[in-house]
Amino acid sequence: MNNHSFKPKWSTFLTCAIAAASLSGAANATEYNDPYWASPNANTDFVDHFDSPTLNREAWLVEKDIFVNGEDQDYQDVEFPAADWTIGTAQPDEDALDGKALILKARYMDGEIQDYYGGNGKPLFIRAGRIESQITDATTFTYGKFEARIKTPPARNAEFPAWWLLGNYPDVGWTACQELDIMEFTGAEATAVPQTYWTAPYPVHGGVSTPYTDLGITNPQTEYVTYGIIKTPDSVEYYVNGIKTQTFSRANQGDDQPWPYVTPMRMILNHAITHAEWPAVGNYNAVSTDPSVPNRTGASWQDAEGVWQYEYIDTDAMAANIGRDGTDFVVDYVAHWPLPASDPMQKYTDGSKYSFFRSENNTKGFYNLRGWLAPVAVTADDYLRTDWADDERDHAPDNAADGYVGSKWATPADDNAHWVEVDYGSDKQISYLWIDWSWNLPSVYDIFGKSETTGAWEHIVTSTQTSEGWAEHIFDVNKPYRYIKLVTRGRINKAEPIWLLELKAFEDVENMYPKPVIAGIDRSENILSNGTFDTDLSNWGTEAYDGSDPTYTSVNGEAVISLTNDGANAGSVQMHTSNFGLQKDYRYTVSFDAKAVAARNIQMRLSKNDLNPNAEGTYLLETIALSEAMTNYSFTVDFTAMDESGRLAFLFGEMGTDTVTIDNVVISEGEFIGSGETLVPVIGPSNLISYSTGWETDWWGVVGRIADGDAGSKASGNDGEAEGMDLDITVKIEESFEVREVWISGDNSPDRSLDQFKVEYGDGTTLIDWTPSTTDGTYEIFNTFANTPDVGERDFKFYFRPPSGQLVEVGNVQLMAVDLMPHRISSVALDEGAVISPAETLRYSNTNTDDATYTFSAPEGRTVNNVIIDGESKGAITEFTFTDISASHVIAVGLSPAVVEDEEEETEEPETEEPETEQPETEEPETEQPEENNGGGNKKSGGGSLGWFALLTLLGLRIRKRQLTANS
Repeated sequence: MNNHSFKPKWSTFLTCAIAAASLSGAANATEYNDPYWASPNANTDFVDHFDSPTLNREAWLVEKDIFVNGEDQDYQDVEFPAADWTIGTAQPDEDALDGKALILKARYMDGEIQDYYGGNGKPLFIRAGRIESQITDATTFTYGKFEARIKTPPARNAEFPAWWLLGNYPDVGWTACQELDIMEFTGAEATAVPQTYWTAPYPVHGGVSTPYTDLGITNPQTEYVTYGIIKTPDSVEYYVNGIKTQTFSRANQGDDQPWPYVTPMRMILNHAITHAEWPAVGNYNAVSTDPSVPNRTGASWQDAEGVWQYEYIDTDAMAANIGRDGTDFVVDYVAHWPLPASDPMQKYTDGSKYSFFRSENNTKGFYNLRGWLAPVAVTADDYLRTDWADDERDHAPDNAADGYVGSKWATPADDNAHWVEVDYGSDKQISYLWIDWSWNLPSVYDIFGKSETTGAWEHIVTSTQTSEGWAEHIFDVNKPYRYIKLVTRGRINKAEPIWLLELKAFEDVENMYPKPVIAGIDRSENILSNGTFDTDLSNWGTEAYDGSDPTYTSVNGEAVISLTNDGANAGSVQMHTSNFGLQKDYRYTVSFDAKAVAARNIQMRLSKNDLNPNAEGTYLLETIALSEAMTNYSFTVDFTAMDESGRLAFLFGEMGTDTVTIDNVVISEGEFIGSGETLVPVIGPSNLISYSTGWETDWWGVVGRIADGDAGSKASGNDGEAEGMDLDITVKIEESFEVREVWISGDNSPDRSLDQFKVEYGDGTTLIDWTPSTTDGTYEIFNTFANTPDVGERDFKFYFRPPSGQLVEVGNVQLMAVDLMPHRISSVALDEGAVISPAETLRYSNTNTDDATYTFSAPEGRTVNNVIIDGESKGAITEFTFTDISASHVIAVGLSPAVVEDEEEETEEPETEEPETEQPETEEPETEQPEENNGGGNKKSGGGSLGWFALLTLLGLRIRKRQLTANS
């Protein structure tokens, strides 16, 4: 793992599933030993034999003064023959193809280096060499074959030189940038070659460690070994000396995310020493009981006997092992071949090679697949955390349309209509739209399109959904549009903003990236998107713990689970699908077909979306005795909890090792079993007004988590301050709610727990007197009140009491109420300048008797040319009246094109005609120059964001239009 720094921004959020798109009819990549790429001197678009006296600086950036992964060295740019050199090209080596090689040397500097890693007082005694391919089109690559011929250092403690690929780290962070370790030799595992992958949008990793003896390799230190991969739009194949060691692909990734490896990567070679965060590598750290031991790292702890241990660097071992003869990282050549024209995947790639690293002229966008449309400009009305820089990948609207799976855009946490608009520069024949929602999805959203030809906005589609978690939506368009506008209305989870991961459009061009087959979901039939396993296990995650070794495959349209070690408990082996919405007061039926090669048990569990939910979060748990015959099993559950993101899991651990086959998994939503008026939650983060002293201040215990809408979160009393104390919070809700129920999510564990609670309203009137809390992490429902609050009561106060001497800990509180004003009318100006009055989102009564008139106007020189209400075009009207409002509505208003006053320019045109005609010829090289030269600077670890979108916009439409036309 060679990341610059670990930024797990996604890891705590994204545990949700998405159907992994697959290339229909995709075949395997061209064989690694195919004659097309048998020689680095034929068909390559990049090769370096390192036979020049100095390193080619146009191809390679030499990193220096960077400290990564806890390594005990800094990288330095010192070329041979300078003293203490770390990088030497054209070094004699009779085993190299041309007799010359690159050496990346690690040197023990005998205490000369006293830089400090991370400011923690850790001395560094090693200098080493690290080179990275420059950030240019000529040296960054998306697909094809990557190969290097290498001799590793001896198998000494703490060595882990690597040959690897990394995506756009400075812009998106790790692991969102993607990482492929083609070879990462470790001294602690000297008999095998680790080959790994790290990916986004949350940290997913895996790989193999293949023994050298299995590959026919005697000694990788004294003989050259060729390490490579073939990378295509749907797979990464790893090879050692032409032998395939593993394949990571859309079909077998087994993790809940889109296929990530569709963006350019740079090539990296580095000679690393030790890794404080990865003990398996081995390191030069040692411990002493002497607090004054030389070369302390800053780490210390008290052992089980109460003795303080001080960590220090063992410089004697370093001096003995590092920088001596025969301890170098030797590279014969590095090469890249594009996919051959005959490769079945080549037709899906875009050969225009606009590198996504570039901060300027990045006009092709990121998603390097033929047919995907990269927008010229992206705008939106608002997003979360406006204090963050616009080019951070965590919220900006341009990130929702860059094709990068680690990007996202967020709306504010309200129910207003919010929009993101993309501009493709000119009319494009759009075949279909592909939308990936990240989490807390909108309950409803609309998509509009506008063509340059007609100049009028049209409604494309309205979509509804019930899932809070990750969802993928694909819609046919088959019309030309220049602009696409997505408008959200309403949030499923009232506590959180809406997050959009990707908004992509695919052009109707020959050999375009084929549209995935995403079936529409009829909840009465099946709320799961892949229960048949016809082609793969997409949308299903897998787990293996406690030494278990399951294999999950799709065979003849059935899921097959094989294992030889079933672990220590039922949850040791799991296969699950998740993030389907379960709705309060509905009946669900779960059915599936299953068999085993011999009689054995498995478990089926329907629960909230947790890996190992407690009893209160488990809604259905059945142990099934399988036979050798395929049998259908069916179970029914009445779901009465709050709307929940669900998880269906099959558990195989501790119940035998016989192979299991599962097929035709269905969860169908049946009849509504509730009665009376529908209740909705009314408390979210914005409703918290005040709270007592004594609450924890660290993020996992802060009082705000009591009102964030997540029963699984917890807030706690502050240790050493609030033992035995009652704590409280005050909330204020909207006046349109009539409270009917109180929901309390307690904590029932020692030291921090909720024993009793009390609720007041108004000026202190008791709603619920002190009442025991018995739940642990799930809601308990109370609907019998000491006094009934008036309709429209807004002020409520919750008191929490711990067991004697303990600290309070509470999960969440919620008021469930009848919404007396449930119908909302939202409006959006499709064109800037359109005026809709009233402009804000307004609410209307559940009596279904309200009327409302809306008016529409345009700025001077323009007119209203289309008003679209609930997807239906009303034409060029200036007023519309809703009568007896009984549902929510959305109004979208478009304007006629702006009139450009150009008479004065036309009269002057003869005088300026010649300079204007020549100007593009003189400006063109200046426009293209950043494409050729950008990336030549030193981009260090942890570098700032690139700001490509702002620069792209400044470049103007002319450049983008020309390039997109050429690429079509």
